[in-house]
Amino acid sequence: MAAVNGFNGQFGIPWREREDNVSVLSYLQRVGRALMVPVATLPAAAILMGIGYWIDPNGWGSESALAELLIKSGAAIIENMGVLFAVGIAYGTSKDKDGAAALTGFVGFLVLTTLCSPPAVSMIQHIPLAEVPAAFSKIQNQFIGILVGIIQLNSTTVTAMSNCPKHSRFLAGVGWYRS
Repeated sequence: MAAVNGFNGQFGIPWREREDNVSVLSYLQRVGRALMVPVATLPAAAILMGIGYWIDPNGWGSESALAELLIKSGAAIIENMGVLFAVGIAYGTSKDKDGAAALTGFVGFLVLTTLCSPPAVSMIQHIPLAEVPAAFSKIQNQFIGILVGIIQLNSTTVTAMSNCPKHSRFLAGVGWYRS
């Protein structure tokens, strides 16, 4: 496959060989391992919600404060799975397993969901808010979280392989304290 501007077209992996010989299979294995991190939180959500519904099966938390606390705690995990996927994949695919990658995934999720929110789309496209497609109202979902995590992985891979000046190495997930 011919290189186009230094890229081979497969997931944004630079054309020249990396030190650890990244192949498509190892790339997908890396993403798959990172997907297990946020998925591991689902049993906790199920247990919390299940105990809450067991305590108050008829009122669904309206008749018991403890049941409501447990149900809302489990629902908080379920409702924020998109953020958990973005942070989990960004952290799980980072080489150093440091918090900078997780923060990058979180910030990326916030930026993307803010820019794709109906008011932002309305402002950018210069259209009334009522004419914004309904798909933009449900932008904070798991797919977007996975997408942000994979984008963070690719941007970190490309930036880490380039020769960045020392003051911009944070883009590669390299701290200023490292040389």
